[in-house]
Amino acid sequence: MNDDWNVVILHCHFERGGVTQVVCNHIRALCSLSPAPSIHLVAEDRISGLDDFAKATCRIHHVDGFDYDDQVVSPSNLPAKVDALVASLKQILRDAGLSPDNTVLHWHNHSLGKNVAAADVISKLAGEGWRFLLQIHDFAEDCRPGNVRRLITSMELESPRHWGDRIYPSGPRIHYASLTGGDASVLRQIGIDTDRVHTLPNSVRLDDDSKQDVSGRSDPDAIQKVRAAMRLPSDAEWTLYPVRGIRRKNVGEWLLLSRWVPANHYSGITLSPATPIEAESYRRWRSLGRQVAPRAIFDAGLSDQISFTDNLRASRFVLSTSVAEGFGMVYLEPWLAGRRVLARRIDGVVDDFRDAGVDLSGGYDAIPVPLDAPEHAKALQQYQVAVDQAYAGLPPPFVDEAVAAAEVHLGPWENTQTLDFAMLTPQHQISILRQCSEDVGFEAACKEGSAPLLEATKESNSGPNEDQIRHNGEVIRIRFGLSAQADRLLHAYRSVLSIDDPPSLEHPASASLAFGRIVQSHRFFPCRTEDPIAG
Repeated sequence: MNDDWNVVILHCHFERGGVTQVVCNHIRALCSLSPAPSIHLVAEDRISGLDDFAKATCRIHHVDGFDYDDQVVSPSNLPAKVDALVASLKQILRDAGLSPDNTVLHWHNHSLGKNVAAADVISKLAGEGWRFLLQIHDFAEDCRPGNVRRLITSMELESPRHWGDRIYPSGPRIHYASLTGGDASVLRQIGIDTDRVHTLPNSVRLDDDSKQDVSGRSDPDAIQKVRAAMRLPSDAEWTLYPVRGIRRKNVGEWLLLSRWVPANHYSGITLSPATPIEAESYRRWRSLGRQVAPRAIFDAGLSDQISFTDNLRASRFVLSTSVAEGFGMVYLEPWLAGRRVLARRIDGVVDDFRDAGVDLSGGYDAIPVPLDAPEHAKALQQYQVAVDQAYAGLPPPFVDEAVAAAEVHLGPWENTQTLDFAMLTPQHQISILRQCSEDVGFEAACKEGSAPLLEATKESNSGPNEDQIRHNGEVIRIRFGLSAQADRLLHAYRSVLSIDDPPSLEHPASASLAFGRIVQSHRFFPCRTEDPIAG
């Protein structure tokens, strides 16, 4: 790789969100290299999430038709859409003086199904010699049946056997990247060569983590700000769930834990969702919270009196009940503010952090809810119905794969008298929350299965927990800092640019199994696909 090299970062949009944050972090990391590449950004029109550094550093190109599809693309219209995007991108690359020999096209979330032309565009450009790093943040196959349906319709994919070949282009000049080792493993399982798969975890930083507080008390100034902004009692303690409350954040479980934190603790979730279905779900939980979890505070991040860092430093610990994460920033970021993390551990996400040396021993794997035999049988049936409803409308072979994967995940709970709260349908979660608020004995029985977690909520940050906070903060700064990210990016780009093989396209070795393997690698939770929203 010579000193003159280029990176073109492509995504449907650069609005505020997880992908845009990753891109902004990548830009900072790339600019720390010597020599740094020339960086170009490609989107349609929506770029308001880019920070000032990105706007000042990068050349931004706008491409018509690059954003999310606003309607279903028919099979007859797909080729024209693909050709138009290929022509536009080639024109941009040519006008910028870029060539395949010294340029990496770093495309984010091409396979998600938000723009169904993406995979075919990549295949055409790769066939002409352009080099790609395709970064997967989210899989369409991971509880996004609507996205799968759009891809199937536009590409006329009647069987999962044809899914991998079309959605995941493969060839010597096409490499893949993921945020986690778990997703990287999935990419290898579907037949992408090991040498062409890279793990690129996000970098983690706070605006100011130099004052990491590992004392047993909340930051005095921050907690006073939060008490005033949220109108809390003068002795209230604060616990934070720092997320936008979309369905996969499992807000019903957060309400349950808001009941179970110590008596003087209030628990805040920071932001409301923007999309209609997610906003409807959030409003439902907020309304229910007033009845069954009075110490749960919604929209805790909207006050202009407190910053995100204030919210973190005011908290005694951070909660997370999320059932699915692309990267899992919530597992890492709070430690830099000197705050413990008590989180649901997600397979395939936390493994990387533990392997890096982050101690997540205060977390939990499930909230087992005791159910009598008839209710347990009914809950299992409701879970299976939720799977059927989520994937209804897909061709039967796709539905069969999804149902088979769900049965594997349900298996460990079939011969017990409990079921993980997150595996209940939202309607059943609501029933459990109401029952807990009305029946002290039932709630006590529920708490028994989560005794270690509840003990952890009572602990101070002193003693062993202070050591844990110091240790995790140091590990995160070293293993997930800007320098480490720059090194990983440079390694991936060098791998792509060093390829001498002539351009060609291949069929991944296990392409015919791709859909089923990806579905099975990600657990199904009914809260993620709830539609319509139960009252």
